Amino acid sequence: MKVQRAFLFIFALSIGISQYSCDIIKGVKKDLNNLIAASDNIVLLEDWTGHGCGNCPDAHREARTLADFYDSNLVVISIHSGAFASTTLFGPGFETDYTTTMGTAVDDYFMADQAGFPKGMINRRTFNGKVLQNFADWSTYIQQVLSESPQMGIDITTVYDSVTRNISITVDLEYFVNGSASDQIVVCLIEDSIVSPQKDYDSVPDKLPNYVHRHLLRDAITTGNWGEAIDAGGISAGDQFILNFNYTIPLAFDDKHCAIVAFVADDATKEIRQAAKEEVFE
Repeated sequence: MKVQRAFLFIFALSIGISQYSCDIIKGVKKDLNNLIAASDNIVLLEDWTGHGCGNCPDAHREARTLADFYDSNLVVISIHSGAFASTTLFGPGFETDYTTTMGTAVDDYFMADQAGFPKGMINRRTFNGKVLQNFADWSTYIQQVLSESPQMGIDITTVYDSVTRNISITVDLEYFVNGSASDQIVVCLIEDSIVSPQKDYDSVPDKLPNYVHRHLLRDAITTGNWGEAIDAGGISAGDQFILNFNYTIPLAFDDKHCAIVAFVADDATKEIRQAAKEEVFE
């Protein structure tokens, strides 16, 4: 099992099995009183895209290269939204709607569709006066964030019942610096390896019927589009939180290619403090 941070003491990994279900228990068990105050930064790259965007596969390939290079220090979410995600504009084969309520709301806020795809956001931070970045600049800004000291640590533990498709999620947080009363926890589901058409202007013909879509945003698990408040009374360095969520993975999603992503963002600035990802299956 890949552990994204090395600041936790590991207890037992247990698997509960019955004749009716198989529970997969993942993530490390921890004693929150013994967390070591050290962690890596985990950067969130949100890749704005759509299956009708013929220039977007170049950005997809860049995201894949960066994900391979930075490994567990980079979480990628591909978000279909706007006109390029239309199910009617691009002819037969593009009928599947990959948009989400959360993705559309975040797009509307940052005006990603209006800026033109492909674009990406690195921790929703402003670099060189912009939040929406061209994919050629992603690596530079990702490296900049990774060079900074982490503000907090996040760990995800999941228990998945493959029969009911219910997943129980525990997100453990520890702040290394003071947080904000407007900090929100966002938990969402992404799916990888979805085979579906994609426009690609580097190919002839430019419609690829069996394109493999990666790390696609599928649904928000937390309530609302911007997450849920962690502590409206304010957060200090050293504060720890245990947050629990439950979700049923829809039958239309391939659970063997799904992952849980959690991140903390300041709702006042929208900037992301830290992120984490945990596969439903290893």
